[in-house]
Amino acid sequence: MPMCHSNWHAGGGLQLFSRVNRRARGLLSWRSMSRLTPLAFLLLFTAACGGQTNDDQKNTGGQSGSGGSGAVGGGGAGGSGAVGGGSGGSGAVAGSGGMPNECTVPASGPGPYATKIRFVNKSSTPIWLREDCMVRYELYSCADGYQVELPHAADCMMSCSDDFGGCIACGACMVQAHEVTPTTPVETEWSGNTYKFSTNGTGCQCYDQFAAPAGKYAIRLPVWFSEEQATSFGPSAEAMGYFELPAPNGVVEVNVEPPTM
Repeated sequence: MPMCHSNWHAGGGLQLFSRVNRRARGLLSWRSMSRLTPLAFLLLFTAACGGQTNDDQKNTGGQSGSGGSGAVGGGGAGGSGAVGGGSGGSGAVAGSGGMPNECTVPASGPGPYATKIRFVNKSSTPIWLREDCMVRYELYSCADGYQVELPHAADCMMSCSDDFGGCIACGACMVQAHEVTPTTPVETEWSGNTYKFSTNGTGCQCYDQFAAPAGKYAIRLPVWFSEEQATSFGPSAEAMGYFELPAPNGVVEVNVEPPTM
């Protein structure tokens, strides 16, 4: 289904941080195998084939209860099991969507976990956020040590499973700035999904959607100290906060006060 939206609302804690941071096979000699009866040989061959691992199977991390196929045992080979292609880390737990032990959090059911993100300013200095179609923040997962950005929106494109018959043409979005003060936080909505982008058979950009598994995440975003700086893409500072998914009451607060203040 085509997606093109802007969810940005003014209205109603996370502490800030700076930029962070196989199968053993028993071997039989041909001499010993030659002494097997035909029936025994057939049973042996069948058992060996039935135990083969499908190495092409990947855990997208988007289905709750998955993660056993992308993350192998406790050796941390779950690179393809982490959301958005990040590394699964060490000790990835089956059923946790590829999240390693240190990144797991309890959840009462499967995702996606729709989340309201509330940007707050606990300082006396006005802070400005920029919106161009939507708030421009970056999402990261604990699964790979908060290293690789996870696409959290898919604007102006169709699902790769749709037969839309053509590409979506979208116009430019108006650039706006939103002031965040101690009494005027700014809110936006996240569906709780992450996305992988590719090109469909007609040559149009498309997305595959995955529910982000329960776990620990981080948000990083640029902030400005004036409306003019925000709308003119001037020099900016950076704010970052950590949170758990699912969030309590479905709300995450991110303090946009930069750590340099």
